[in-house]
Amino acid sequence: MKIGVLHSIMRVEEKLLLKAFEERRVNVELLNDREVIFNLVSHDYNKFDVILERCINHSRALHSLMILNDQGVKTINSAYTANICGDKLNTTIKLVKAGVPVPEVRVAFTEESALEAIEAMGLQAAPIPGSERTAIGVLGNQGYVDDTAIRNLSGVRECIHVSKPYKPVSYTHLTLPTKRIV
Repeated sequence: MKIGVLHSIMRVEEKLLLKAFEERRVNVELLNDREVIFNLVSHDYNKFDVILERCINHSRALHSLMILNDQGVKTINSAYTANICGDKLNTTIKLVKAGVPVPEVRVAFTEESALEAIEAMGLQAAPIPGSERTAIGVLGNQGYVDDTAIRNLSGVRECIHVSKPYKPVSYTHLTLPTKRIV
């Protein structure tokens, strides 16, 4: 058996996999995603019984799997699976369809509808406009808030929990000497 391992950097998990392959005398060839070049017309990837995808970068993984699967190469996982798992909304839709319990999920496409969705979940939303994006503070909670439903809103990049009460920052003005022209 010959296995290709498409990887980025060798993390602990990849090292453990390679050790297990070696113990079982499995022939392994490493395919570094920073070095691999795919030819869409001809290829030699059918020399592998399977290619195990272990890339860190999702788009590299997804595109590599799309190319390999289109060329008939067996992979773990497939491009179809990677596409679903790399998208929170797509994953949640598939889980709901399969009857897997999920936290309450709302989908909103604008800042206004996101604020409305947060408030509909019984939370107080406080928008904090910035130069590149708007942060939304969630106020009025007592203790830890499960952010799963908020995190799954379309357009939410991250949720940051503030564990201590907010305290305004004080500003100290410093007068610097100016240049004098004599």
